[in-house]
Amino acid sequence: MALTMLFGCAKKEEGETETFSGIDLVKDGKTEYSILLPENAEDMEQTAASELQTFFEMATGISLTVRTDDAAVTAQDHVISLGNTSLKEAEKIDTASLSTHGFILRRVDNALIIAGEDGRGTVYGVYEFLERQFNYHYYTGDEIAIDKTTNCKLIDVNYSDAPYIPDYWIGYETMSSFYNSNLRYRALHDFEISRWPHSHLSFLPYDQYKDHEGWYDASGKALCLTNQEVMDEMARVVIQHAEENPTVENVMLGAEDSWTICSCENCQASDTQYTHTGTDIIFCNYVADKLAEHFAPQGRTVNIVSLNYYNTEKPPVEYDESKQAYVPLDEKVIPHDNVYVHICYVYADYSASFKDPDRNSAQIYNLDGWKALTDNLTAYTYNGLFVNEALLFFDDFAYKSDYIRTFGEYGYKFVFMEGSPTKASTFEAMRSYISAQLFWDPDQDVNALTSDFIQNYYKAAAPYIQEYYDKISLHMSEMKAMYEAENKNFGAYVQLEMNKYLFTDRTWPQRVLEQYLELMDKAFEAVENAGYDEDLYEKMIYRLRIEQLSPRYLLLALYPSSFTESEYEQLAAQFNEDAATLGSKIRL
Repeated sequence: MALTMLFGCAKKEEGETETFSGIDLVKDGKTEYSILLPENAEDMEQTAASELQTFFEMATGISLTVRTDDAAVTAQDHVISLGNTSLKEAEKIDTASLSTHGFILRRVDNALIIAGEDGRGTVYGVYEFLERQFNYHYYTGDEIAIDKTTNCKLIDVNYSDAPYIPDYWIGYETMSSFYNSNLRYRALHDFEISRWPHSHLSFLPYDQYKDHEGWYDASGKALCLTNQEVMDEMARVVIQHAEENPTVENVMLGAEDSWTICSCENCQASDTQYTHTGTDIIFCNYVADKLAEHFAPQGRTVNIVSLNYYNTEKPPVEYDESKQAYVPLDEKVIPHDNVYVHICYVYADYSASFKDPDRNSAQIYNLDGWKALTDNLTAYTYNGLFVNEALLFFDDFAYKSDYIRTFGEYGYKFVFMEGSPTKASTFEAMRSYISAQLFWDPDQDVNALTSDFIQNYYKAAAPYIQEYYDKISLHMSEMKAMYEAENKNFGAYVQLEMNKYLFTDRTWPQRVLEQYLELMDKAFEAVENAGYDEDLYEKMIYRLRIEQLSPRYLLLALYPSSFTESEYEQLAAQFNEDAATLGSKIRL
């Protein structure tokens, strides 16, 4: 773990410094403060105390003691109160009105009170305190920045905040590679989905039920969603699954990852009347009703989550000119109260606004159409190519905040952001950090966030990585303009076939790739000359090797004739070895 020294006061907003009280938090390497926890602290409140202890000690060298709440504690005591303590109640700190996972951070006399809407909100409040008090920044699990001090005054603060999107999951390798990363990114999610995402055949396996006539299409890859026996059996096995897993709250009913659908007479008639998405929603509603009948007497709610992907992405709506709005095709296609829709934005251009009528007209239709049907909206988004493991730069940084803000405006309850399954993709660590920052507050300056990350993560190599990032971002914009002028589609799409010009020598001229590699050479040289200790040196070299993979791959893949046969064989073998070492499955 790297601890980066940052100097100066913590920042509240750009250009605005933190206000400090006259109270000593730490003096001459000692403190009078302790952590105050409720008598029966819940798990997350205990986690808040543990995290505060960990990072307070990193900053000051002091291990804070933890005391259990008692009614004698007042605001005159030197305590950092966490969660639902008697002190919080005595000072009438209202957390019930906070948004999901929100928190209040308030100094009252000598005491600092950190209290959340729930336990997780209290943990998030601890991170806010650390950021304001000690310039704490969690870039990745092995790059944590924090001031170190033996003398500091307590911040004077009265502040509340909450995440912009109430629940989100950032599916990057960096998020799961380090201890507590999801929590420390303030990105731990609640909306757990059982049997996610493709579940039809896991509930009703073809090999087990193939003798049931009319249950599957001819290939055995898709269920007949209008077959009453299939509907009843699906309801039965989902109820059984939920009974066997008493903590399950959401169960996905999702078709397999293909375009295959049942083409029997009943399904064709239903698809014609309601669209195939409508047929799927009717199926989900039926199973959801059976779940409600079974579990409601137990006081338990089990929701169905539909997978709206490929054949079922488009909402079953029509535009009503008299209302100037989308309306359901039929009452039957309106998701029931215990049905959530999980809309996969698989065809979006992530290098443009989701509200751009030229580049994302289909997404505008999805946003408005699904909103006309239900408030139980969740999303599946993508942040890299399905192929090449994102060794091709995915140009979505400029519009990340836009589509996160859009989901908030439409009231999405949960958003999943799929990233690369490997840390060897381009700027994967930075994508994790930026995504987490923007889910919390999409109005932040993305350029400032990326520059801050590059400076702290790449250190001596930062000027060259910043130049590389700026050049590749500008290059993608220029390529987009060039292809658009020729009426050719070019953007940040999930699938390479949707952007057939991306992996071409016209898009990546040899000289451009060579310039990128020259910048990488300068970055390596800067690290060599930085005088780092062995651990930091190896970590910095590892980070640069990851970013170097992309231009190396493109140069060798697109310009093999630029090398002699023996040169190419040697360079390709070295690339393949490095890719394997760094965790990439891409080979030349």
